[in-house]
Amino acid sequence: MITNLAKEYRVVLNDFLAGGGETALESAYMLGRQALDQGISVLDIAAVHHQVLVTMMRRPNEPINQETQLVRQARKFLVECLSPFEMAQRGFRDSITTLNALNSRLEDEVDQRTEAMRASEALYRSLIEISPDAITMTDMDGIVLVCNHQSARLHGYNTSDELVGQAMSRTVAPEDMPRMVELTEKVVREGIIGDLEYTMLQKGGGRIPVETRLTLLHDADGKPSGFLGVNRDISERKKAQHKLESQERRQAALADLGLLALSGLETSALTQRAIQLISQTLDVEYCELLELLPEKDGLLLREGFGWKDGLVGNVTVAVGENSHAGYTLLNSQPLIITDLAREQRFTPPASLLEHNIIAGMTVIIYSKGQPYGVLGTYTAQSRQFMLDDAHFLQSVANILAMAIDNRIFLETESKARARAEADKEQALKSLAFVSHELRTPLTSIKGFASTLLADDVTWSPEQQRDFIETINDEANKLNGFIDQLLDMSKMDAGVFSFSVSRQPVNNILMMTLTHLQTLSEQHNLIMDVPSQLPEVLTDVQCFEQVLTNLVENAAKYSPTGTGIHISAQPVKGFVEFSVADEGPGIPINEREKVFQPFYRSGDKTTQKAKGAGLGLTICRRLIEGQGGHIWVDGHVKAGTTIHFTLPLADRK
Repeated sequence: MITNLAKEYRVVLNDFLAGGGETALESAYMLGRQALDQGISVLDIAAVHHQVLVTMMRRPNEPINQETQLVRQARKFLVECLSPFEMAQRGFRDSITTLNALNSRLEDEVDQRTEAMRASEALYRSLIEISPDAITMTDMDGIVLVCNHQSARLHGYNTSDELVGQAMSRTVAPEDMPRMVELTEKVVREGIIGDLEYTMLQKGGGRIPVETRLTLLHDADGKPSGFLGVNRDISERKKAQHKLESQERRQAALADLGLLALSGLETSALTQRAIQLISQTLDVEYCELLELLPEKDGLLLREGFGWKDGLVGNVTVAVGENSHAGYTLLNSQPLIITDLAREQRFTPPASLLEHNIIAGMTVIIYSKGQPYGVLGTYTAQSRQFMLDDAHFLQSVANILAMAIDNRIFLETESKARARAEADKEQALKSLAFVSHELRTPLTSIKGFASTLLADDVTWSPEQQRDFIETINDEANKLNGFIDQLLDMSKMDAGVFSFSVSRQPVNNILMMTLTHLQTLSEQHNLIMDVPSQLPEVLTDVQCFEQVLTNLVENAAKYSPTGTGIHISAQPVKGFVEFSVADEGPGIPINEREKVFQPFYRSGDKTTQKAKGAGLGLTICRRLIEGQGGHIWVDGHVKAGTTIHFTLPLADRK
């Protein structure tokens, strides 16, 4: 409640002149509202303003230019104190009647006022026109009755007369009309000053964001007679707000992508997420990640968003000046296009033209300092991409590059570690196999020899012979294993020698047949070899060793009574030999591993069979050392078939 208008007015005005800014103006506005609520007239406020201003201007030695500045500053304060909002609370007509009565009552006092007071009265009469805000007065149907020049310009008119008579409903965007109706009804119903942000439709078709403060007007009888609206263009504020929100979205997107990259997410899933974040953050229809092919003669569309079905993973664009992405690589910098149809720097690729692309931008993804590919985004709408957009896209590309480098490093390290662990494991297995294969026959030899030497037991000649035969067999096994180790050592050292000569196939097969029949005496050995085969170049002893190892393995791993098939046929400069059994077979993933030294299959059936795991390793080295090749047949569904080749004697 105001008890001393002059005192309180002076305090608030001094606060404003001292730099109180918007806070002081708000205090002036509230002081005006209180004055109106208490029935204090506008001229009373103007008179107090004059008195206070005159007192301030009576300061000694005050320069004229400072007095002028003081009047101008105080005028802004008075405008806020005598805001049209408060005039509207009393009703426009009532205000004029009251002013006329007050003018008559205070006529003598007005005559005594100085030129400054008359200037204040003139300012009061032009408050609406000089207000920096767009002020519009309408009737209850929203038809414009009065407006200032600022309001006319804001609505797209040259003069205020052009706006008078127009319906304000035509200046509100359709999507905002329900909220405007709701605000109007609330102002009428509750008698409040309403605030709203909406999109204004200008005369020329423009759309601008504005904020409005709406007040209900009353006539002389106190009945609602219209509305007073004060509008402000908030385009710059909206732009700043949009820019801030855009920056926050981009920072959040980069943080999200960075965390995914650090988590070790698989590269394909990470790039898919990156493409999704780009399209959402930049609000574009198309995104792409083009991977530079190993030959560097093209770019493959590895990942993408928005493109026609079948393009991602299949379409390739040219490098150099024949594509947007290629030209980006050529110039080693981000590239923005605003109108693809008018582009002169490069030839637009068909994939962009098919999608009616207008604008876009591309950046390079670097991996280990070299181009890995290109990241791009496009729109079929007219749009000017800014440097901030390119910086965001480049940041995404940098995160992808980091993830790609990390993935390559981890994969390389993992493979190296796996190889080292496999080598270590293989070495340990090798030692275990060697130890086992040496100890087993030695244990038998030692056991039976000790038995024969025992003094407290007498063995019959038959028993003694059995013991000696066992000792002899185990010694032969031990000798064979040592021979295998020696052969492996010679091969590793490169000193193993071959004695190669021309040999008829049937002859060398017949030379080893007796031994093969002994090895397969519990199986059905079948020879399927044509009588007329060309001669081969081979070391006979090595050939016998290979064939013996293969038949021995077939007999070891296949059920008793099943067949073991040996065949041979000429094939393109070689004779191909095959040894097939009817055993459990070798798993597909182990058909190459069985040629590794000391490798034993994890299959329970094959684990029961004894062996050091050197037989097939030696076979491969013996065959390859003679210019041939050995492998496990990958098409056989039952049993195991191993093929090996020897070159024809006449082969150059």
